[in-house]
Amino acid sequence: MADTGGLSTGEVGGIVAGALAIGAALGRAVQWLWGAVRDTGSSRSAKLDKWHEELTERERALKADIAQQMDMMRDQMAEFAHQVDKYRRAFGIVAGELFRRDSKNAALREARDILAEAFPLHLDVPEDMAATCAVIDMKTSDG
Repeated sequence: MADTGGLSTGEVGGIVAGALAIGAALGRAVQWLWGAVRDTGSSRSAKLDKWHEELTERERALKADIAQQMDMMRDQMAEFAHQVDKYRRAFGIVAGELFRRDSKNAALREARDILAEAFPLHLDVPEDMAATCAVIDMKTSDG
């Protein structure tokens, strides 16, 4: 055939084959990019899930540690309160005895008042006995 300036069948076939090859290459490139994006998303999600689990475990450990420390502090406070109560009672006994020996001593009177204010005793005293105690207290403080 004579060359009329058109494309031959072989050239058209080559162009179509080239276009198909480029299309296939572009398809694979898009497929690869899509897979990479998807893997990155899954990887990021997996990392976030792992981080969340680690944070949850840390939180559990901290809560357990805080609970243990609180229990220890409660035990120590109970022991401390028990000791303070013993010291208070012992001091009250000694201060009371000293006050009975020297009721005019201002320091002993102040110590007694501080103890009475800080640790009031709620004793059920009959009215007649309370009145007699008040009379006796007035006589000892006057005389």
